[in-house]
Amino acid sequence: MNNFGKKVSFIWSVADLLRGPYRPNQYRDGMLSVPSIPERKFIASYPECGSTCFDALFERVKTSIATLREYRVALISAVVAGNIGVRGEVEA
Repeated sequence: MNNFGKKVSFIWSVADLLRGPYRPNQYRDGMLSVPSIPERKFIASYPECGSTCFDALFERVKTSIATLREYRVALISAVVAGNIGVRGEVEA
């Protein structure tokens, strides 16, 4: 549920940005555009697809980070063991 809370918080932060300079007491000064029925259906279906796509991307990033951490550990181990020479590569 914590992930859901983050998504809700993000949506509200975007809504605050989109609202612009208007505050509740100024809403009557703005114009309201209502999307067509097909647009509303698309908008209503998007969060499901967007969430699924975002979750898949997030998992790929987590996997990539884990792999890079493994490579880093392996590289450090190889340098410490002397399997990879680094003398003269880095200036002190």
